[in-house]
Amino acid sequence: MDDSFPPSLLPRYRPDWVIGRGRSSVVWAVTERAGGAALALKRLPLAVMAQAWPRHPHLVAIQDQPRWEMLVMERIRGIALRDWPAPGHPLPVEAALPLLLPLLDALRVLHEAGVAHGGVHGGNVLVRGPADPILLEPETGRVPVLGAAPEVLCGEAPHPGGDVWAVGVLAYLLLTGQAPWAGAPDAMREMILEEPLIPPRQVNDALPPALEEWLLRCLARSVARRFGDAGEALHALRAGALREAGLGVA
Repeated sequence: MDDSFPPSLLPRYRPDWVIGRGRSSVVWAVTERAGGAALALKRLPLAVMAQAWPRHPHLVAIQDQPRWEMLVMERIRGIALRDWPAPGHPLPVEAALPLLLPLLDALRVLHEAGVAHGGVHGGNVLVRGPADPILLEPETGRVPVLGAAPEVLCGEAPHPGGDVWAVGVLAYLLLTGQAPWAGAPDAMREMILEEPLIPPRQVNDALPPALEEWLLRCLARSVARRFGDAGEALHALRAGALREAGLGVA
């Protein structure tokens, strides 16, 4: 994608540098000329409407939508969640939960607002601290295979249950130290659709059985067996799996 800064936005924002670019998007670090705020401006083929994006401490704050395909948001410094655990080294449950619970709560607010994220993956969750994950806005049409639920891989539109699946993938990675499936995209797609999931406790036997049951329900291939939305998954995690496992939750 052309990464030349839109001239029409120069009176409002000073471009500082290009944070990143992809096949269909580009992100600039910008400074708001009026107030001096350090922000990020993203151009992508089809953006979520700013007015539909709710406020939550663990959702990136969208400040403006100067054009339909552009979003101005807070500029975040953090580590991508996919890089948080070292490969092969699962996080202890007490370290993984402070990342998963806020992420689920952010998605709960999105789902209650009628928005399915449709692009949750380890690259668009930035971690600013041990208990401070920030979910970025989705890049429409660019869902990594690993984060896509089976029905989404088969052409279904994004929906809250698909976001639950994506959180399940991240939870599996954090709690076992490895992704539930690995390989080239085409091969991984077939694995997700056809091959059985390795039970999490088979990879990390320190996991409480109740937490494994919760994780397996997040990653159920059948939409009917999966949690319907993030609020349901969050409630089950707080009131069910963790209590049964004897783990305190704030």
